[in-house]
Amino acid sequence: MQLVNLPNITKDKVFQLWALKDGANPMPLDIFADTNKLIPVAFIDNTTTYAITIEPKGGSQTPSLAKLIGTLSVI
Repeated sequence: MQLVNLPNITKDKVFQLWALKDGANPMPLDIFADTNKLIPVAFIDNTTTYAITIEPKGGSQTPSLAKLIGTLSVI
């Protein structure tokens, strides 16, 4: 996944990637702060969508949906 045009965040925040599967809780994946690079995304069986949120530094176990940046559907 190539990251471009993400909003600026403060040093106490990170972006976090999530795998979303039908009927399951969001699965936390990578955290990152660099907004202009390529991030390898592991294939997770039955993932229908990946999402990016802004979370506290260190990441979260559940996504802050109020800070949802975007989603990417998996075909």
